[in-house]
Amino acid sequence: MLSKVAILYQATLPPIKNGIQKPMKPGGYSDSGADIAYELKKNDVHVVTPIKNPNVNIDLDWVFPDTKEGIENAISKGADTFWLNTVLYKKHEIEHFFGKNLQFIGQLPEKVDIYDDKHFTNEVLRKNQIPVPKSQLITSGDLSDHKLNFNFPMVVKPIRGRGSQGVTLVTNQQELDNNLKKIFSNKE
Repeated sequence: MLSKVAILYQATLPPIKNGIQKPMKPGGYSDSGADIAYELKKNDVHVVTPIKNPNVNIDLDWVFPDTKEGIENAISKGADTFWLNTVLYKKHEIEHFFGKNLQFIGQLPEKVDIYDDKHFTNEVLRKNQIPVPKSQLITSGDLSDHKLNFNFPMVVKPIRGRGSQGVTLVTNQQELDNNLKKIFSNKE
């Protein structure tokens, strides 16, 4: 039996972890989810959508929110496979649907939560002899007296950022100070 695929998008902010809020992309990846659904349908994959005849120009016609209600709506429309085009974390709503004769395309929420911390992930890669750029973790307590073992220019990124959001090239101390203040004021 062929799968009936529903694409999920992020409907709400993920929980705060260690005082840091991962920012949400406007639309919660509904744009890329719509692209995925459209391409699957174009390639003869049975795609389940919220409305019968989705408009190619309306992202939300193609995707379901990653809420309990959104997932149940997709199931009621026949979905048996979920493409997890969303931000996952431990205790995400999708976990309530594991073991219910459904298929999932994506990462395990409990694993995503662990490796979402860029500094932690870089350390794991480094310990396993996988080359990663030199990095240094700067905490809010270091703001007034951060001692870096780097030369400018450098790239600054929030520890739990979304994609490239908040990633900035800095070329001098003033730019670094301004970026760090912005990151810590946003709790990124």
